[in-house]
Amino acid sequence: MLKRLINLGVGTDIGQGLVRKIRIVNVAALLTVGLFGFFTVVLVVKALWFHASIYFLFTLAFCMPLVINHRHRFQFARTVLLALVAFALVAVELIIRSNSRGIFIVCLLLLGVFLAESRKETVMVYGFSALLYLLIRFIPFLVDVSSVRYESQFAFCFNLIIGAIGLYLLVNTFITDGWKYQQELANANTELEIQWSKTNVQRDTAAIQAEMLARKNVEMKALNNDLLDGIRYARRIQNSMLVTKEQLQEYLPETLVFYKPKDVLSGDFYWFTEKDEYLFLAVADCTGHGVPGALMTVMGNNLLHQIVSRDGMLQPSAILADLDRRVVELLAQRTATADVVNDGMDMGLLRIHRLSGKLLFASAKRPLYAFHGTSGELTEYPASKLSIGGHRTEGKSFVDIEIECLPDDMFYMTSDGFTDQFGPKGKFLPKRFRQLLCDVHRQPMPEQHRILNEALLRWRLREPQTDDVLVFGFRSSISQQC
Repeated sequence: MLKRLINLGVGTDIGQGLVRKIRIVNVAALLTVGLFGFFTVVLVVKALWFHASIYFLFTLAFCMPLVINHRHRFQFARTVLLALVAFALVAVELIIRSNSRGIFIVCLLLLGVFLAESRKETVMVYGFSALLYLLIRFIPFLVDVSSVRYESQFAFCFNLIIGAIGLYLLVNTFITDGWKYQQELANANTELEIQWSKTNVQRDTAAIQAEMLARKNVEMKALNNDLLDGIRYARRIQNSMLVTKEQLQEYLPETLVFYKPKDVLSGDFYWFTEKDEYLFLAVADCTGHGVPGALMTVMGNNLLHQIVSRDGMLQPSAILADLDRRVVELLAQRTATADVVNDGMDMGLLRIHRLSGKLLFASAKRPLYAFHGTSGELTEYPASKLSIGGHRTEGKSFVDIEIECLPDDMFYMTSDGFTDQFGPKGKFLPKRFRQLLCDVHRQPMPEQHRILNEALLRWRLREPQTDDVLVFGFRSSISQQC
């Protein structure tokens, strides 16, 4: 119970310095209440009712700082305590001409020093104590207290003992709270040292990790440069397998090659060769783009050379069927394992007979666009719905379409990259692409290339390129006899 009274008003969110002052006020109030309460009982026993009532009122008054502290008005509680002590000193001097008043003066000084929060408050307490002492000394000259007897020897000894005990408890409370405060500071310093040590360890760990990350970045940059160098070299290899524009123009003087890979390497390719009296021209769109697509283009290019140039197969539909068989075998797409590969390619294949002026066209999902004569009307030769390779491996057959060719006819074969390109308005789509071909087919080849490039850029705006783009076109001439 006493411990709870001493800690009235103390909370977990209050600093240690303020906690010490709250406890000193509570201890001083409790001692004074005990002292006046004891004298009240003694005076009642002696039937000194007037004196007893005065002491009882002081007993109640000194309970006020406890109540005020409990309401967390700590500064007001200190002021009330000091005022009550001073008032009690004057009252005791008037009621009982006390020889032990010096004890109370010392108590007041110590209370003021312990409870003061600044140098200014300490000076004020000293000044007030000095003024009070002088007032007590001169009270007999101001007030007639001749009828008031001095306190007895017993009361003097009792006041001395109670004052000594009070001083001891006040000082001990101050020292104990100070020790607790120092202990808390030591614990806090220890905790700070531990946290600082952990921070240093974390900082050292972060520095090591940063150094490791820097080394990894250097390694990654070196690896990235090696990969880029390899990809650039692969691009040179891929470009070397494509027929140059100069080689094409020996056979097809007016040729358009609009070729824009999505990445460094492309999954689209065009192929051209001459065999006997035929010219063979293919445009292929392989599964994927980048490195995987480029590997497919190398495979498709080599297989076409084997089938036509080495094995002498000349029928476009038969060439596509044989190409499909070889792609399936190379990619092991007939196996029943979980790692079945469904890659392949879409292709349009055109055979030009240089003597008869006839074209023979076979396709795997890629159409042929033609503008015959001067009519300017677009003819679209449909594509089959079958791809080369892919998940379907049985029951494939490709059809040849024979086409009559006249001078100034314009033909186009493409991948699906242009029509699948996204922009703010969605996909470009085949319908818009056919209209674009109708607008440009009469233009010279360099102008056609420029218009196609501008149309693609205007459609894309800030959107990234969706897929590899390949548009291959040529215009027939008299020298071709078609």
